[in-house]
Amino acid sequence: MGKYDIYLIELPNGGKKCKICRDQTFKQQKDSSTNVYRYHFLTHHPDEYEKINGKQTSEPADQNPAKKAKIGDETIIQCWNEFSENGLKTIQIDRAIMQFISGCNLPINIVENPSFKNMISVFSRRFNLKSRTHFTRNELPKLYEEYKCKLIRELSNVDNMCISFDGWSDTGNKHEYLAVVAHFTKNDENTYRIIGAIDVSKKRHTSNYLKTSMEDVLKEFQITDKVVVLIRDGAANAIKAAELMDVPHYDCLAHKINLAVKDGLDVFSELSNIVGKLRTICTLLNKSSVARKEYVNLSELMDIPVLFLKKHIEVRWNSVYAVCERALKVKTQLALILVNHPKWPQMTDGDWETVVCGTELLKPLVDATMLVQHRQTNASAIIPLCSVIISELESSKKYKTATKAMSERMKEELEKYEKLEYLNFSTLLDPRFKNLFVNKDWEEKMLAELIKISPQDQQNCEDDDGPIEEINVTAENIFSKYMKSNQKIAKRKQEGSQTVVQTEFKKWLDEAVDINLSPTNFWAQENNIKSFPHLHQLSQKYLCSPASTAESERLFSTARLILSDNRKNLGPANFSKHIFLSKNMPLMGFAN
Repeated sequence: MGKYDIYLIELPNGGKKCKICRDQTFKQQKDSSTNVYRYHFLTHHPDEYEKINGKQTSEPADQNPAKKAKIGDETIIQCWNEFSENGLKTIQIDRAIMQFISGCNLPINIVENPSFKNMISVFSRRFNLKSRTHFTRNELPKLYEEYKCKLIRELSNVDNMCISFDGWSDTGNKHEYLAVVAHFTKNDENTYRIIGAIDVSKKRHTSNYLKTSMEDVLKEFQITDKVVVLIRDGAANAIKAAELMDVPHYDCLAHKINLAVKDGLDVFSELSNIVGKLRTICTLLNKSSVARKEYVNLSELMDIPVLFLKKHIEVRWNSVYAVCERALKVKTQLALILVNHPKWPQMTDGDWETVVCGTELLKPLVDATMLVQHRQTNASAIIPLCSVIISELESSKKYKTATKAMSERMKEELEKYEKLEYLNFSTLLDPRFKNLFVNKDWEEKMLAELIKISPQDQQNCEDDDGPIEEINVTAENIFSKYMKSNQKIAKRKQEGSQTVVQTEFKKWLDEAVDINLSPTNFWAQENNIKSFPHLHQLSQKYLCSPASTAESERLFSTARLILSDNRKNLGPANFSKHIFLSKNMPLMGFAN
């Protein structure tokens, strides 16, 4: 008798029938096989099957449920489903691949590269890598929308921000874009986000078109009423567009310094000629493989690092200085290579002296440009920096013609900057400068602004008369020399009783300036907020903007990486998404 016979009825023909079903019959089994019975009871009568095989259908009541088997049928199915088309792991890996492609400025067709496929298969053989079309049509738009929504939420918590904008086109003018960057303060430091790389290739770049394009992107990110100032280049259409938007605006200082350098070179013809000569030599070295190998061999024989000449690019900041500085570093090997190539332009001793003069002449302007490009340099440094540059140029006893031309240009630009309320107020609110670089009229205007934003029931308080303290300088920098020689020490006139706001403002101006402070960090400290509450309120508005459009220029460098020779057919919409993700993902994080 078999173990299944208690649930079976024997038939006359040798077959059997299930007692439970009553309608299921089995033919006579050969060799006493029970496979048919086993399958039937396992499928249709699992409880009886468990009893027949001596297994319990449930755990004893006193057994701890936590001691159940960790891996059951349900867990195994879940693990396999993670790599299904819409499984959790599949979604996560697809997202990570798209982040990798956009973050590294790679073409999407890398997913069809055999090496990339091999790498993914090594990571997970169960993952099914999608096609290039899938990533282009699905993953890129999905990731863009995700980060766009995150950015809108982030910007909703910002009250004041600056917008910088600049235009760019590729060498063939097929791609033309307007970069729009939002600058604001977060976690006690200045930061930025790319909010748009707008395709402007379809129409003429008129001021109205630029204005409309920017207003559309500001509206899209819900920040129209949060923009307190615009920063732009000096193009006529950019100036007019900013005026039409009816928001305070100012010129990028780095562009103005570059124009001053150009004015100096126009009258310093000897240096201009040498820069042209070095450019020709650089081109010849790059074109001749024989000369290039010869140059490399000379450097190696002399045990000197292999450095090549730099080519002057007129629109690139500090380009002339970079050319001269590199030429001086490779002077020895360059002189030897020129001996072997007498038909090339030759560098005389007088030429090398001029190159040295050029580096000395341009050094203050280069230092200023490097400072302006720093992400933590506020617009508050623009007026002081112009004053320092002019002072340095006028104190120079060499190259009088060139220094005069550059000084005149910087004076012209400083005069424009000094008319702008936003820049004067930002300088007054900077603990490094305060009123050392602004006219007294702006002090009175800021006091009026403070009174306007303060409560009307401010009580009077007594004024304490005292001198302004000396400047605190513990480390030498571009401002220290100028400020030491031009510091203001004066006894303020006693004015009797004053309001709380007036007393706060007077206390602010009387306290010592500290050239080593960071204005953003200073106004983030609780004790300074309590000491100067009304000034702190203004600082949020006037210290959120940078001194240059350097971030837009960095954006264009990324654009050149994306629009490589193999990707000239990349559409404007996908290009904008790629560059938005490339710049914002590292700033906003890669997590969901």
